[in-house]
Amino acid sequence: MKIFLTFRFWLLSCFLGLIFLSNPVRASHLVGGELTFHADTTNISPLRYFFKLVLYQDFGNSNADNPTATLNFGDGTTGVVDRNSRTILAANKNIYRSVYYFQHDYSTSGNFIVSFTDLNRGTAFLNVTGSENIPFFIQATVIIGLQAAANPSPVFLAPFILSTTIGQPFRHNVTAYDPDGDSLAYKLVPILQDGGQAVASYQFPESTTINNRTGEILWQQPDKLGRYAYAVEIREYRQGQLIGKVMRDFIVTTLAAATNPSLQIRNRRELPLNDQNQLFITNTNVPLKIRVVANNAVSLDAYSELFRRSNIITAFPTADSPPEIEYTIRPEAILRRSLPYIVTFRGTGATTATGTPQQDLTLAIYFRPERATDQEDTTEPGEQPPPVEPEPDNDTEPWVFKMYPNPVHAYFKVDNNTNSPAKLLLYNASSQLVLMMPLNLQQTTIRRSRYLKPGIYFYVILSEQDKIEQTGKLVFL
Repeated sequence: MKIFLTFRFWLLSCFLGLIFLSNPVRASHLVGGELTFHADTTNISPLRYFFKLVLYQDFGNSNADNPTATLNFGDGTTGVVDRNSRTILAANKNIYRSVYYFQHDYSTSGNFIVSFTDLNRGTAFLNVTGSENIPFFIQATVIIGLQAAANPSPVFLAPFILSTTIGQPFRHNVTAYDPDGDSLAYKLVPILQDGGQAVASYQFPESTTINNRTGEILWQQPDKLGRYAYAVEIREYRQGQLIGKVMRDFIVTTLAAATNPSLQIRNRRELPLNDQNQLFITNTNVPLKIRVVANNAVSLDAYSELFRRSNIITAFPTADSPPEIEYTIRPEAILRRSLPYIVTFRGTGATTATGTPQQDLTLAIYFRPERATDQEDTTEPGEQPPPVEPEPDNDTEPWVFKMYPNPVHAYFKVDNNTNSPAKLLLYNASSQLVLMMPLNLQQTTIRRSRYLKPGIYFYVILSEQDKIEQTGKLVFL
């Protein structure tokens, strides 16, 4: 009898084991992610690319983990790496940010969709039906060719906002920039599932729009408590041509017993600032001060590519409650370009039992005079934004200095149509001066030195009186 009962127990165990094997349990802990890339600029391997995968994991709802990650490189091959780092988000102690780095050598040029997929997507979204059965999926488009030579993708500078308050407007900026200064266009897209297909049951949160030039998301009035899934696609353009795409997938949770931070620019009337929060700086010799206060907040932070440039922006706290900071901008000639520099100010509210509300204030800074075309252009969810083509970096046409060929191989020429001496300054992507050359009255031929590695360079042409005559970009192959 004892042997018979033991045998029955063994059969039952096998049966239950088969059930669990045929119906795997999803851990449901991935609540966001992003995938970016850049090319090898050492010229050792022009088809070598480096990828950075970031995953946001909710360990408050699951003990599952991703110690390794697998990336599909879009050419029929995959790569597996161990996690490089894991940190806790300051705004939510249950969310971990895990980072993975990949390297891959392509065999030829072309368009490649690089992707990551995982079964463990977060669940219980109000705008997605059946999310417990939908895999987590993010992708990036790598375009390898002459127009996109040695191209780095846009870079995300700040984590996404996790929480907002029901019944209150919610502003959040994706906070990305392009290391080459290429044009970026932002678009709200449905979340994706395995194979890169849009999730059919996905619905855009009602009354949500995105500014396709600055990346600012505005949710006018969240009206239900719960979790919402979002995805933003960033398209990168150079001379009007698409040269790459990246995306960020994330969640926003609406809270009840909380108040969103309210950010304001205290000295707004003293600044050349319009109603669209566009700031135009034309005098490169005078520092500009911006005083920002975050009401209903316990902290105030700022994110921008300008902080990556030495001594361009400095911050000085002037008050603690509410937090207030005075930012000083020191303009330089190298900053002059047609496109704006985006600065995101972020206020973080007090933590409640259900989360920590945050709010962004977006400032678009132009180091040039205002133009008639400088106006916001927002799109409804799911609508295709128009390609953002860069305007000439100087304010007069035709250009008085002609630079060619561009891209540059062994040399480039500068035609001077001013009949006056001038000077060329060339900066690398880190704003370091790498070349200073006097320009002849008609044409100057400049041979490429071995110090000018492949990549994007920014030039400034100065007159004899050190007045800025023209700025722009050169691509060295």
